[in-house]
Amino acid sequence: MEFSSGSIWKNANFLKLLISFTITNVGDWFDFYALQIIFSYQWNASALELSYLFIAYLAPSLIFSQFAGILVDRFNRLHLAIITELISGILTFGLLFASTPMWAISIIIARAIVSSINSPVQQTLLRELVSENHLVKAVALNSTFFQLTRVIGPFLGAYLVTYASSKVCISVNIISFFISASILVTVKSITIIPVVLKRKENWFRLWKEGWKIIFLSRLICVCMMMFMIVLLLVMMVESQMALLINTLIPNQPEVLGRVMCMSGIGAIIMGGIFSRKNELNQYINFLVGGTFLIGIGYYVISYFYSVSLLYFAAFIHGLGLGLLVVVYNILMRKEVPQESLGRVMGINGSVQSAVMIIGPIIGGRLVYIFGVAEIFRVVGVICFCAGLIKLLTIRLLHIKWLK
Repeated sequence: MEFSSGSIWKNANFLKLLISFTITNVGDWFDFYALQIIFSYQWNASALELSYLFIAYLAPSLIFSQFAGILVDRFNRLHLAIITELISGILTFGLLFASTPMWAISIIIARAIVSSINSPVQQTLLRELVSENHLVKAVALNSTFFQLTRVIGPFLGAYLVTYASSKVCISVNIISFFISASILVTVKSITIIPVVLKRKENWFRLWKEGWKIIFLSRLICVCMMMFMIVLLLVMMVESQMALLINTLIPNQPEVLGRVMCMSGIGAIIMGGIFSRKNELNQYINFLVGGTFLIGIGYYVISYFYSVSLLYFAAFIHGLGLGLLVVVYNILMRKEVPQESLGRVMGINGSVQSAVMIIGPIIGGRLVYIFGVAEIFRVVGVICFCAGLIKLLTIRLLHIKWLK
């Protein structure tokens, strides 16, 4: 297919994908808040049932993402995107009739399985819809809009739950899936690389090739390990943020929302900075820089000097997290061969889901033993020092050619 010349804003297909992606992400926040309210207040769910709710969102991706990645590399990605949005909308409609926690959890698991296909589909479509010289901007804009939904979505979701009903919030998410699908239908036909459409390829061999691509590229392998280790540390403490804020500033729950908002704004600004770039290399240097900023943010957050400094530390943390996520996403989309991108992103999604499940479990246990402020402090120091260690390791291994 032909790409638009000039500004990326003239690429109608990319803009449609970006709008579709943003709409469904905002809708997911409405759904997320509504289900927590229903579980807690309508069904009086136990702590165990609430934990099942969060697992239901994450666990299917851990199990099915690698299979989904193979599927994405073998079929028309645009068609898969439309189908998964429609199925997700239908399954979400079923939540309106759920009368017990386990019924709702079963539907969420089914929808999460479908979403495990949708995620690598969206990521590979982005690569197909933009030219090589616009790829850095496209990934940065995609990450920026995702962070924007983290700021807008929780605010609107909480507001609608408060002044409307939980089922209205779920209905908004249903509508968002169908609007997203209707937008994707208008995207022009995409030419898929012919080798991808071979149906007789052995699925197990394709899965092994996905892992082989990761391990044979030192750039991808090193950066992926770096990202996952930092993400594990982030998830260990991020899940305890509410407890830390309540410990430092009791009886002021609004502070937590503002801290999350400031972090989101920092990530948005970082995404905006990269959206102005046409090219990117020196991936490891940027990842190290993001790790530094995250460490500084967590360390300062662990000490309560003033509310203003707390918000500033959250902003610095957001800049670091935004830098880490944007650069990592650019790396994966630029350096992975296009015909294998679905499989690699599926593997990446599976590992990421495992980290996001394991991290809070480890963090909760450590907080129980050592205390919440201490854990934030230690993670901050580790992230800050990790940058120096990583740079030293890179030089000792003589892999300066890694960009």
